[in-house]
Amino acid sequence: YIQSVKKDFSFLALNKDVDVISYFESHKSYKGKECDAAIKSFKLFCDDECTFGDVNVAFLTAYRKFLLKSKGEDGFRRYAQNTASGYLKHIKRLLKIAFADHLIDFDPSEEIEGIKWDHSCKRESLSEEEIMALKNAPFKDLEVKRAVELAVETGLRRDDVLNLKWENIKKSGGRYYLNITIQKTGYKVRLPLSQEAVAVLRAWIFPDSHTDKPVPSGSSKVYS
Repeated sequence: YIQSVKKDFSFLALNKDVDVISYFESHKSYKGKECDAAIKSFKLFCDDECTFGDVNVAFLTAYRKFLLKSKGEDGFRRYAQNTASGYLKHIKRLLKIAFADHLIDFDPSEEIEGIKWDHSCKRESLSEEEIMALKNAPFKDLEVKRAVELAVETGLRRDDVLNLKWENIKKSGGRYYLNITIQKTGYKVRLPLSQEAVAVLRAWIFPDSHTDKPVPSGSSKVYS
C-alpha cells in the first residue's frame, strides 16, 4: 500500500531481475550517439548495476537530480542544462519502449518532470585574438598543428577531425564540402569548406604541391 501511494509499482514488474543497462544498450541505435551518451550517464548514476526491479519514481527522480547537480572531478557541473535535458528525455523514451515490451507494468517516467531546455544558452566561440594565438602557438608535431587549424576553420570536434576519411571530402560547383556523421550526435551533415580550410587540407594532404589538385577517393584516413 505504501509503495502504491508513492507510485512505486516496481513490485508488479514481470521481469524485476532483467538488467536495465543491457536492455537500453540493445535499443540505443534508435537515436545514435546522443542516446549512447545518455545511457553512459545512466550507468554512471547507478554504478553499472540496475534491474527493472530498481526502477521506480524515486529512482528516476534521483537520476534527474544527478543530471542537474552532479559535479565532475574538476568541481564543475558535470552536465550542462541542455545536455541534462536531452539525456533525461532519452532515458524516458527507453523506459516507454520497455513498457511497450511488457518488461514493466508501470512506466515511472510518466511521473518524472522533464528538464527545461535553456534557449538562452549560447555556444562559446573563440575571439579573433584567440584564434590567431592558437594558430601561432608552437607545435612540436606539424600534423597536430594542421589538425588544430582544421578544427578552427570548420568548428569540428576533435573526434570528428580524427575520424575524417578521403570519402568525406566532396567537390560540387567548384566548392569543397565535408559529408560526415557527427560522432557525438550521430547526425549527418554537409559542411561547406572555407578557402582557409581547403588550404589546410592541401598543405596536409599535398605538402609538396600548391596546385588545385582534386582530392582523391579511397578509404585512407586523412589523419590518424
